[in-house]
Amino acid sequence: MKLNILGKEDRVDTSILLTIRKSKEHGGTGTYPWRGGLILADQICHWAGEYTNRKEIDENKYFSMLFGNNKTVIELGAGSSGLPSLLLGKIKSSTDILEDIQLICSDGVDEIVQGLSINVSDNELDECITVKHIDWNYYINCNEQRDTDMMVDTIIFADCIYNEECAVVLNKTIQSLLKVGGCVVGVLPDFRVGVDVFERLMKERYTPIEIPIVNEKADGFVCNGGRGKDYRLVVWKDKKT
Repeated sequence: MKLNILGKEDRVDTSILLTIRKSKEHGGTGTYPWRGGLILADQICHWAGEYTNRKEIDENKYFSMLFGNNKTVIELGAGSSGLPSLLLGKIKSSTDILEDIQLICSDGVDEIVQGLSINVSDNELDECITVKHIDWNYYINCNEQRDTDMMVDTIIFADCIYNEECAVVLNKTIQSLLKVGGCVVGVLPDFRVGVDVFERLMKERYTPIEIPIVNEKADGFVCNGGRGKDYRLVVWKDKKT
């Protein structure tokens, strides 16, 4: 499959073409692309377009805050498609605005990680994106222990919550991997069990900022999930700075 994500600019055509293959392995829900990943990728493209045009609007701050200044960024639960990470990799490889960013794309299912690696290679992004197997259950009993080798400035995720247990382990993984003062950006499906639990846990440590979604349509791209209006996009900022 091919996805054409367009930057929302007036002056320059910044079309980015991504080649996405469905995983040939049976890795559960991560085998197929999900709408939340498409929404997040499109939002990142929007922020990048606004940043490039240097328009004096609020969205300017999010691209720099999340992805600028030599930041290390990890996507959790990327599935085999890893749309947001692939988009960031394409921006890094084709422009100078993300020249120093370090990108890690991860999932917790071996078969899905294999499919993700294939999509990274098919898009010629092996030098831009590191693919890792990360099992969230590893972090559930870590207490305040931090994995110093994996700590990052920004965590991104989309369509990753399926029940209350999942909400708890995702929150614990975020606490274990995110640096002090770091940020999280996630796309939340309101129709899923556990989203309310996740947001309550996140508010204990992070300040949420709800962001209007720029594009709720799938634009012809085949993906799982609900309608665009069934999702919310939230940025969380660490209260400890």
